[in-house]
Amino acid sequence: AGDAGATSLAEAINKAPLLQSLCVSSNRIGHAGGIALAAALATNSTLDRLRLGYVQATAAVGEVGNCLMDEGAAAIATALHRNTQLKSLDLNHNNISQGGLLALSQAMEINTSLTSLSLTQYGQNNHSAARVAIDAALAKNKTRYPDQAALTKV
Repeated sequence: AGDAGATSLAEAINKAPLLQSLCVSSNRIGHAGGIALAAALATNSTLDRLRLGYVQATAAVGEVGNCLMDEGAAAIATALHRNTQLKSLDLNHNNISQGGLLALSQAMEINTSLTSLSLTQYGQNNHSAARVAIDAALAKNKTRYPDQAALTKV
């Protein structure tokens, strides 16, 4: 778990040609681990779903969630410029603020494959201009892949 585990996992992701879905929610991954995973995501051609969000039982078992913050979100945004396979991405509760949302909204101007992006953040306003732009891009992508939209729920 944590950044070291995420870095090791990032090294293995592109060596797993059949990997389509990966859930590393609530694994104490910080921005360094997010950056490592983003680097792998940029060149990955098989992963359809990536969950980096928060599992509801995390606090109940004495653990903490991921905390990618704006740095991790920006790295993932950069990966989304190149990745054409990912359909569903969960970044819930990763302490992503407006800076991270802006980077993701800029990536969504280019990305045409992502149809589901979960971005609920504790104490953050989800009605910013960046969030509105992200939602519009996701809606546009769903029209490109109508059969995939139903399958990509996070």
